[in-house]
Amino acid sequence: MSEGIQSVPRLAWGPQGVDYQERINFDRLRKERLEKTRAGMKKRGIAAVILTTINLRYATATRSPEWRYRGSDLGIVFAEHDPIVYLSHEAAVHNRIFTPWIKPEDVRTVPLILPGSSKVQILEQGRRMAGMILNDLKAKGVAKEKVGIEEMVPSIRGGLEEAGVKMESVDDLMLEIRAVKTFDEISCLKMAGAIAEKGWIEMFTQVKPGMTDTELSAIGTGAMIKMGAEGPFKVSVRSGPLTAPNYTGMLTDRMVQYGDLQLCDIWGNVFCGYRTCYYRTWKVGGKPTQKEKDWYKRSYDWLVQMAAAVKPGITTADVAKAFPKASDWGLKDEDETSVNALGHGIGVGNHDLPIIHRSVSFKHPEVLEKGMVLSLEPWYGEPMVGGVRLEDTGVITDRGWESFYTLPVDQMLVPRSSMIFEF
Repeated sequence: MSEGIQSVPRLAWGPQGVDYQERINFDRLRKERLEKTRAGMKKRGIAAVILTTINLRYATATRSPEWRYRGSDLGIVFAEHDPIVYLSHEAAVHNRIFTPWIKPEDVRTVPLILPGSSKVQILEQGRRMAGMILNDLKAKGVAKEKVGIEEMVPSIRGGLEEAGVKMESVDDLMLEIRAVKTFDEISCLKMAGAIAEKGWIEMFTQVKPGMTDTELSAIGTGAMIKMGAEGPFKVSVRSGPLTAPNYTGMLTDRMVQYGDLQLCDIWGNVFCGYRTCYYRTWKVGGKPTQKEKDWYKRSYDWLVQMAAAVKPGITTADVAKAFPKASDWGLKDEDETSVNALGHGIGVGNHDLPIIHRSVSFKHPEVLEKGMVLSLEPWYGEPMVGGVRLEDTGVITDRGWESFYTLPVDQMLVPRSSMIFEF
């Protein structure tokens, strides 16, 4: 195998708060994220920005149920005033009690928009919310200034524009604001990786031939929930021919057989809104074949090669030159490679800036900065036979890219629980 992956220092503490040790400073985390949001707004000349879902949590540290309709629970961050949040009744009551950094009088109860609402219902409720927002913009004296908005219920934006509010889309701005992580964000991401490893260990110590992919997924999921992992997240297990091509978006009830390769991606919210993207591939029983070893070596060598190319100050185009080409999989062009070799930022978003892929990075390079957190994930195998997917997530430092994750990646694992025969 090639030279290994360099790693950041490991955590020296657990997920709970204590009085005798400085751990993740959540008050500092909240303040720095709000400061970053405001700095980005001022740079673009935006007086107020209307946010929802993960960006609402990022900027205001308020959380509402993930099943809520996009645009139903939202908030306004002002460049010069305290934030205002608009939440469903139960979320509003909770936040008035438990989020003292948002003044109780700045927590609004909003009309209900549920998934499955009719077009007429969404339009009517969106217009009502637009009216509430307009009143608050006027009260803060910014209704005549430029206001940013995420993509959400169109009737909210439409209602505000009809009232003369100058609107600007800010999805790209929020990606830029979130790109470089603070010290506490990096600590959250490291803790997310540690919790995911609890899921990995439980899976590795229980996997056996005859178990379905979903059974194993349930074991990993349960272990992480016991450790305090947030949902929604997915433990996407696949085995045998379903490892090639690598299509891990859905759960599968396939029954794993003796001698199969099995792979998994633990992704989504894991700790305090911060996510993991964490692949490993292992052999279920038996010894890896020479072909499987070759697949593994190629995937691992690519991971090392991709990691070694990452440096602060260079561009994603520079890094993409070190990524495998479409021809390495026998494909015609880079679009066909899909996510066979991908680099992507990660934080409160599962795919933050930067994105590194040969199909886009040469045309649209982005500068890499110290403090960006980047997941690197290569795949290699034989379609409908088997394949190897590996992934580590790490932070860009002065020394390059350094991984958060600790499970062995330089050689294929054969879980002892799957070894039903001795060799």
